[in-house]
Amino acid sequence: MGSVPRGLRQVLQKSPSDIVILSSVRTAITRAKKGGFKDAYPEELLAHVLKATLAANPNLDPALIDDVAIGSVLQELGGAKAGRMAQIHAGFPHSVPFHTINRQCSSGLAAITTVANGIRSGGIDIGVGGGMESMTRNYGSRAIPTVLWPELKDSPSKDSRDCIMPMGITSENVASRYGISRADQDAFAAHSHHKAAAAQAAGLFDAEIVPVTTKVFDAEHPDAPPRDLTVSKDDGIRPTVSVEKMANLKPAFAENGTSTAGNSSQVSDGAAATLLMRRSTATELGLTSAIKGRWVATAVAGVAPDEMGVGPAVAIPKLLGQVGLEVADVGIWEINEAFASQALYSVRKLGIDEAKVNPKGGAIALGHPLGATGARQLATLLPELERTGQEVGVVTSINYIQNSILAWKTTSDVIANYLTLSILHTQHNKTSSSTFVWLIATRDDSRELPQPAHFSVFVPFITDPREGSLISIVGTPTTGYQLEFERSYSYKTICLYCQPPIKESVPQGNLEITATQVPVPGITEGFKGSASGKSAKRSQEWTTEYIKHLIFKDYVDPVAIEIVQSVFPDL
Repeated sequence: MGSVPRGLRQVLQKSPSDIVILSSVRTAITRAKKGGFKDAYPEELLAHVLKATLAANPNLDPALIDDVAIGSVLQELGGAKAGRMAQIHAGFPHSVPFHTINRQCSSGLAAITTVANGIRSGGIDIGVGGGMESMTRNYGSRAIPTVLWPELKDSPSKDSRDCIMPMGITSENVASRYGISRADQDAFAAHSHHKAAAAQAAGLFDAEIVPVTTKVFDAEHPDAPPRDLTVSKDDGIRPTVSVEKMANLKPAFAENGTSTAGNSSQVSDGAAATLLMRRSTATELGLTSAIKGRWVATAVAGVAPDEMGVGPAVAIPKLLGQVGLEVADVGIWEINEAFASQALYSVRKLGIDEAKVNPKGGAIALGHPLGATGARQLATLLPELERTGQEVGVVTSINYIQNSILAWKTTSDVIANYLTLSILHTQHNKTSSSTFVWLIATRDDSRELPQPAHFSVFVPFITDPREGSLISIVGTPTTGYQLEFERSYSYKTICLYCQPPIKESVPQGNLEITATQVPVPGITEGFKGSASGKSAKRSQEWTTEYIKHLIFKDYVDPVAIEIVQSVFPDL
């Protein structure tokens, strides 16, 4: 067992009890729904980085690895079963244990820390930590808890209620409370892209990225066989982006806000893995020549949920205090760019030299696959420390408080000449086999939404149309709107809202779908899609076509189209 070294001299001094890193690799990071991994599976990406870990350490018997810990935020069952399958598929014997960890956006770091702490405590000698995420496949619900104890929503604790505050609103809180201007956020974001583009052009990512050959389907020819595609480059980097272009983007979370799609992190797919062991073990196995770096310590800290992004500004001093270092002792900082506002706050609060921060770009440019990002940051940091001759680096990430906004935010209190749209796209498990979509559309030249708005739509289950979900929207144009769910609601309770079908009935084999106009308070027009039949897949296909008809034939609002395409990327 080892102790935490204190002071720069001890941190740099080698000891047999050190926890050393022999390899740290990652996949490319690609854009969710649009990038090279849009048809890949998170466990597929994990299998590639685990296989690459073994390949990078050919003189290590995989059976000697004591544990594998992988960060995963969004995947079904926490990714534990699929991840275990991927681990064995990659060449690990079944005698090597496996587990997943969810510490939100710090999950990859938490997995590596778990392995490192196991080595430090003497519980294990060798382990692999990493992360995986496919936000293409698993971000449809925006990580919203669909079943939540109702009492929590009305908790007397503001901090408790704020745990489901939209992430974007927490970014706005940081910007407004601590004076982070829109111009500074845009400049920071553009610089992230420029740094990443320069690093990519210079081949600086090549040492950390494992090329992955995956299957890609053609959305325009869904019946065509998939083609093989080898992905070896991050595809979210925009070399030509400018501050001027950033300035033209509309606020994404608040009407007069400063956080935009451009100065926030990208939704992405990717995986990463790191091999750690005790230095004495590396010596015994003759592997010391493969040592890339050394894990020293990790610190975690909690902050107010309504400004969750300030976490690094609290955790970093705690970490430096543990090891007796100063900010100036650190050569490179990998600070996760969840939002430019929050990264800038931490940098300024701690007096960090911005030239040392994310020298190869960060999540704004590269992307942010939630469970993998922390491990990706380490894979990016280590080669840069070696290349630049720096000796100490820090990786820091944020534990996201997942948001509860699934729908839209109007750009004006008054709806004037364009569409305001809300969509719900989710999957019921055992209660219903249906994938359903709920759409409310309104067009009015002068009407203001109610203050607050509160209206509901009933969505029947395919398995029993007499039962279903009651979905309500509450909120105001200023604060945004929040969806509320009530399961197994009786159709009779809500039937007074409905009129006889007036749009169309479309037979599709054994599936019949009826579009019904639903008048609701404060809304000029509403449409409810209901389905009955044997094929849930056909239901989803038809509903997609119906939304395409509504949006692309009857309406031309770009904001609505953007929201629809984020849920249905194939439209």
